[in-house]
Amino acid sequence: MQSYRHKQTGTALLIIMLSSACILIIATYDMVQVMNISLAILAVVSILFSSLTVYLDEDAISWHFGIKFWHRSIKLNQIASAKIITTKWYYGLGIRLTPVGWLYTVSGNQAIELTKVNGERVAIGTNDASGLIAQLNKRHIDFNT
Repeated sequence: MQSYRHKQTGTALLIIMLSSACILIIATYDMVQVMNISLAILAVVSILFSSLTVYLDEDAISWHFGIKFWHRSIKLNQIASAKIITTKWYYGLGIRLTPVGWLYTVSGNQAIELTKVNGERVAIGTNDASGLIAQLNKRHIDFNT
């Protein structure tokens, strides 16, 4: 049973993709085949990374991009701490390896940093960081927020 579910639309990513498509159309106007292939690639990437959904159930936190692309989860008993962080703009969007650890984000600069018991860190971008932290704290009273 899911107790928390939040979907963040990747507004920033979609704006970047739309801008890229416009530039691509102008730059490759005379090369129809190149333009069509490039626009198809941009469309696929836009669909796959159009949103990030985070959900919390009884024993795990899970997240996925778009249409359940790149699904990940962590068992709650494997999490040592959770806290709200502000990511740097230059960390980018999508899936990135950063100094924070793996970052999964589609828009904005707020994220939840999860530190696993083995020391590995993962950051999940969200525009509902306080709501997610509150739900995590209900499940695990040892979190250092």
